[in-house]
Amino acid sequence: MRIISGAYKGRKLKSPPKTAKIRPSTDRVRETLFNLLANMVDLRDTTVLDLFCGTGSLGIECLSRGASKAVFVDTDIWTVTENIELVSAEDSAEIVKSDAFRYLKRSSERFDVVLADPPYSFREYDELIDEIIKKCGLLILEHSSAISFNRDDSSLRKDFGETALTFFECKN
Repeated sequence: MRIISGAYKGRKLKSPPKTAKIRPSTDRVRETLFNLLANMVDLRDTTVLDLFCGTGSLGIECLSRGASKAVFVDTDIWTVTENIELVSAEDSAEIVKSDAFRYLKRSSERFDVVLADPPYSFREYDELIDEIIKKCGLLILEHSSAISFNRDDSSLRKDFGETALTFFECKN
């Protein structure tokens, strides 16, 4: 897994051990996500939340493209911690070991972009979306393509076999 563009372009990130319950975003999904995102948001000087961050590849890609700060949240932070150190992004990264809902409920921080990639077994999508859209400008949710959202705030969906990306306009 490599960083696609920006200051860390080409840097190889560590992957989790095969036994971990982390499913990193594929290169194809990440490339499409950031191509679409580039047409929606200028990442320079933005604040980003990488929720269910796993390896941290999505948030690190944002930092590579000029985001001023990225907060990485997951219950297992071993791999993301190593990857932040690998690209020397400690000054612009905050790593939080927490359940996603617990973090969202206690944090008052607002984000320009939220990237959320919960496990495919996750089922509390509507509650998650409702909690996130109070705190951001744009939410990009990676999920199983078997899941559909009938919401007024979803603006775009892109499918990649078993994986889908859905973009949500957040309330500010």
